[in-house]
Amino acid sequence: MRDAREVAVRALLAVDGGAWSDLTLAAAMRKEGLDARDAAFCTALCAGVLQNRALLDYQIAAYSSLRLNKISPFVLNTLRVAAYQILCMDRVPPSAAVNTAVGLIRKSANPRAAGFANAVLRRIGEQGKAVRLPDADDCVSYLSVKYSHPAWLVDHFLKRLGEEAELALAANNAAPPVTARVNTLKASRDEAIQALEKEGVEVCAHEWLPDALILSHSGNIETLTAFQQGLIAIQDAASQLDVLALDPQPGERVLDLCAAPGGKTFAAAARMKNCGEIQACDLYEQRLGLVKKDAERLGVRIVTTKCSDATQPEPAFWERFDRVLVDAPCSGMGVIRRKPEIRYKDPNTILQLPEVQKKILSNAADTLKTGGIMIYSTCSVMEEENEAVVRAFLASHTQFSLEPFSLPGGIEAPDGMVTLWPHRNGTDGFFLSKLIKKVSYAESARFH
Repeated sequence: MRDAREVAVRALLAVDGGAWSDLTLAAAMRKEGLDARDAAFCTALCAGVLQNRALLDYQIAAYSSLRLNKISPFVLNTLRVAAYQILCMDRVPPSAAVNTAVGLIRKSANPRAAGFANAVLRRIGEQGKAVRLPDADDCVSYLSVKYSHPAWLVDHFLKRLGEEAELALAANNAAPPVTARVNTLKASRDEAIQALEKEGVEVCAHEWLPDALILSHSGNIETLTAFQQGLIAIQDAASQLDVLALDPQPGERVLDLCAAPGGKTFAAAARMKNCGEIQACDLYEQRLGLVKKDAERLGVRIVTTKCSDATQPEPAFWERFDRVLVDAPCSGMGVIRRKPEIRYKDPNTILQLPEVQKKILSNAADTLKTGGIMIYSTCSVMEEENEAVVRAFLASHTQFSLEPFSLPGGIEAPDGMVTLWPHRNGTDGFFLSKLIKKVSYAESARFH
């Protein structure tokens, strides 16, 4: 059986190959039978390395006789795990981090690599908690290493946020809160709080978001009776705000075009008091199975699912819906604090996303009634996926206009668009825009 450190190293190797860390790590820890304590340690190591990889690599490179790209991936990730323990964890003696790393490399690689690792890690250990950083005069390199974000992303943040950029980078490395939405179809906020506290969960009402709770010391949330009974759903505040911006009303017909796993669908159903119709669509039938399962747990009765490709027209839906939610597939650059490996995406792949997003938004427009409301949102903070997509849509869909809106937490969108940031709003990074269909397509064509 592999120990926590080796499980973390092998999970990091899988992430290097394109796997998602949370899914990979959970499967590996189950397979190896790690107990709760070792699982927590393993998770901390994997997340810590992903959040600090550039910082760790900078330290390793300073004492390595080899370029990093010449070190085998297994050895390099073992060095990263050990360096993280030495530099960033208080409860692990440096000698233990070094010895276990050297032993793991000796077992899985070769004695020569073990000697090399021993020399590098002991040099790092001699510095205590001190870390090397590039000269602060080179702002991009300095921030890129300090906060382990690629230089292109640091440059983007600096251009967009100026002096706020460092706060945004730091927030991406902070632990996000566990936020739950009270399922008002089954419980009031006070009833949900009481049920959770009976199970030993620390709960406090969200500071400014109605029906939202912040949970601490919850353990595996899916084992909680309050969760199993459908009193709560785990959902970040930004995702809940998305539905508040949509503002679906009882009796309306609503389309959630990219619905799975269903969090916004269910929040909309609760806001509609289970009265009306919600059509939840997704590209993959397996993901829609999750929607159906959670709908049953939460007591949602007004949702119908359909497997469909949002980039393709759906004539059966044309001008049928009062409100449409387009939470489009995106780069995920707003949820780095939850999925730290997202920062390492190839920026060229992000450039391909807006064309897909434009197609989805255009198809969504066909489904909306005259006078209807459409929300276009992403969990990204990249303008190419957000404001630029909306502006391109408006240029070719003159029957639509942006609609100003306000949300709890002092969030104002006077021009109909707003970006939420972890360091500003305490939410995931998220983009919201609200569009209204002023006239039908037939009328629009007549005017032109």
